[in-house]
Amino acid sequence: MELIATARFKKAMDRSIAARDYTNRLTKILENIAGVGADVVHPLLDVRPAQRTAVLVLTGNRGLCGGYNSNIVRQAVAILGQWKSERVDTDVAVSGKRGISALKFRGYEMAERYTTFEDKPEFDAVAPIGRAYLEAYAAKKIDRLDVVYTKFHSIARQEAITETLLPLKPPESSDAAAVSGRAGLASNEYDFYPSAESILEEILPASFLSRLFKCFLDAAVSEHRSAQGQVLLVAHVEARPGAASDAVNIGVMRQHLLSRVPRSQIPVRAVIATSLPRLADGTVDRQALPSPFAADAARAASAAPRDAAELLMAEVWRDVLGISVVGRDDNFFGLGGTSLLCFRAIERVRERTGVRLSPRTLLVGSLAQAAG
Repeated sequence: MELIATARFKKAMDRSIAARDYTNRLTKILENIAGVGADVVHPLLDVRPAQRTAVLVLTGNRGLCGGYNSNIVRQAVAILGQWKSERVDTDVAVSGKRGISALKFRGYEMAERYTTFEDKPEFDAVAPIGRAYLEAYAAKKIDRLDVVYTKFHSIARQEAITETLLPLKPPESSDAAAVSGRAGLASNEYDFYPSAESILEEILPASFLSRLFKCFLDAAVSEHRSAQGQVLLVAHVEARPGAASDAVNIGVMRQHLLSRVPRSQIPVRAVIATSLPRLADGTVDRQALPSPFAADAARAASAAPRDAAELLMAEVWRDVLGISVVGRDDNFFGLGGTSLLCFRAIERVRERTGVRLSPRTLLVGSLAQAAG
């Protein structure tokens, strides 16, 4: 199952990156059109005072995605509260069962609800939504469109944001292009037929639809990433000169940090080394840092699960936490567990044995104690 989830995430990420490249290319074409001195005038570029706005919220249909859905709902409530305080009428549309139920619970009325978008949103399904917004903006039924979604920056970083898609941002003018050294670029790269203005009429709506589709793709790949598990905070510690790499007590280090930094900043894993890999300029080579799970086999070999109950518990922990080795003396949260993963593990144990564990057992006890 882990391999299948990873493959799906990789495909979703590839689609998001491809859409990003396509959107960036459309933006470059618009800049080139502006670079030949074409008058960039279009209803989609018309900035008006916000009398009525539209907000599209992209969440998931499923739970067990960490803070993915809750972060989006929090962001959506913030922007909706802002428009309410400014006495601006708002049309709210929500994609995803989690967002629909969360906003319904908070008393927000929704003009549209979408529950058919899963991990592979298709352009043909997103385009009608985008065209409806284009028509509403051109007819002055709405003066602005904000999309609340999770932007995918990289595997390690996804961010819940509110992005304004309408009105479109005007392409860079010819004067600005000249200042940045791109004057004359458009005329060298393109011949416009019948005119740059007529091409602009086609590209601006296409640019909007592309950006909206990318929002859906980013939301899908970010949900995949959240569902795979939380990113672990790992500390890499360089021992003092002359000290053995195993001379540092990781438990003592965690207790020391608890009195100095928030609990959310306490590393769940620590790697002790005599020296850290460095680049030529002396900075740490992050790509060459040892894996936090490299020493798992040696660490757990002397404390392997002993009986059937411990073996079953270890299997559940490995599956939920996404690690390869678990010892009978290990603590669930010490291996990188979270409250969400804790309840996921409790449910899997209940499905296989009929026994429901107490969350406290996983919080303070070892694997052997949880299995007992």
